[in-house]
Amino acid sequence: MLKTLKRTVKLESNPLNEWRYHALKDVEEYQRRMASEMIEVILSEGLQTTRKKLHDRFYNHYKDKYPFLPSRVIEGAYIVAGRVVKSFRERKKRKMTKKDKPEYKRVMITIPNMINWRFNKVSISILTHKGWVEISLRITKQFIHYLYDSWRVSQELKLSLVGKKALVWLTFEKEVEVESRDGNYLSIDVNENNVTVAIFESFKFRKLSRYETGLSKITFNYSLRREEITKGHSTKEELIKKRLKKMREREKKLDILRKTVKRITELARDLNAKVIVGKFSFKS
Repeated sequence: MLKTLKRTVKLESNPLNEWRYHALKDVEEYQRRMASEMIEVILSEGLQTTRKKLHDRFYNHYKDKYPFLPSRVIEGAYIVAGRVVKSFRERKKRKMTKKDKPEYKRVMITIPNMINWRFNKVSISILTHKGWVEISLRITKQFIHYLYDSWRVSQELKLSLVGKKALVWLTFEKEVEVESRDGNYLSIDVNENNVTVAIFESFKFRKLSRYETGLSKITFNYSLRREEITKGHSTKEELIKKRLKKMREREKKLDILRKTVKRITELARDLNAKVIVGKFSFKS
């Protein structure tokens, strides 16, 4: 049985010159504007978020409106809009939010396939309304590992502008052969304070294993600390932002989850078992 593994690497670019920066800034603004408008339309018209439905609804309209934009910039906008709305609808269904519409804050340039961008190992090039923009990358050991270890770069590119630099997210894919003993399964249930694993061998239930995470308690304690730090202050104040950043709440939670995942992976490997897990989200 073949399984496709995916790993995402975040890279920082070298400083961009004025022409490159403004070309990318324009693309970012156009995509932000289109995605924001598309989110409103999807919600008001109750549209499905499949790529075909979104393409049929938006592509021709925005191609007529912005004929100078490369096609994949428009496609990236409706892909982002669809993902935002889909996530919002799922959270709404599970009563995880009381808001009437989603927040679209984390703006990224998204290019869905390599027709409008190129990977050159030490740089990437993106087709914009001003021509091809080359972005040289700062190479890391992690990047080198995936680049020369039988991994391939996936079609979708994401990047955001921070100051005069770009942060680039490259996803690497690799197909591996997975051996599993027929009838051996791990069924995973993710809760606020623990991850429970039901172990089945030869289709028969054997036992439950529970891994305590304590995330609920951590979230509560951090909530108290945030209230203490922000009391009487705006979260936009530089000093307050620095103090909140130093809390490193998300990093500590992710560290706990990574260790839990590692233990479950080792268990699955020992049993040659398939892992079954439902959809869940993690929010710091």
